[in-house]
Amino acid sequence: MKFKIENKVRNKEMINRLNNLNDYEKRILRTFVLYNERSIQLEINDGTVAELEFLRILFRSANISSGGMVFPYINI
Repeated sequence: MKFKIENKVRNKEMINRLNNLNDYEKRILRTFVLYNERSIQLEINDGTVAELEFLRILFRSANISSGGMVFPYINI
């Protein structure tokens, strides 16, 4: 029951957050749509990327970097 409530709260936060994206966040998500990309390379130490990952809007698809601090991310 606790998981169900937490999941509902998190989904509500995600929807609210998606309705209030800043320009940088929109640019990140736009890449998936405009270029029909399944994954894009983003820096793991970027605060915006970390926030989108926390809200379950982005997911890191691999634990092996593409060089330095760059990892592939997917959007569901």
